[in-house]
Amino acid sequence: MAEMILPGVYIEVRPEGLIIPGRVTVGNLGVVGTASKGEIGKPIVLGSYAQAREVFGSYDLWIDGNSNELTLVRALELAYAHGATTVIAVRVASGAKKSEYIVKSASGDSVKLTAKSEGTWGDGLSISIFDATEDAFVEGESHNGGAAIALSRNLWSKMLAIAFW
Repeated sequence: MAEMILPGVYIEVRPEGLIIPGRVTVGNLGVVGTASKGEIGKPIVLGSYAQAREVFGSYDLWIDGNSNELTLVRALELAYAHGATTVIAVRVASGAKKSEYIVKSASGDSVKLTAKSEGTWGDGLSISIFDATEDAFVEGESHNGGAAIALSRNLWSKMLAIAFW
């Protein structure tokens, strides 16, 4: 209830707990940082934190700020928590490499598997190799080179199946 101090002058005291700032509208926001996966140097338009984690992976434990912690997804989490709607994110990295694994056979290297993008996320991939249950077949094979080649399909009587997860 307002109290009159002088004629025409009123003072009204409100409890501070009822005074809260309104939501700030954040249109397009740009964020640059390090992440465990995703294309390097390519701007990606994101609409949610879930999409950010899908594209760039999760962030690691924060140690002290000087231990090469991953910053991009952490910053995106804060941006979406404070009302961001559309974020343009760019992953940066220095000296990042794609993880790779070479499957060996009795006659030497058989297959080289390479992660889709650079980063530590590829270090966590695993494969399982087991005997196939059916004979191998090749479909839709083509060769775009200038010279004729000979293709041999009798490398193995049964192919190996490879499962990724």
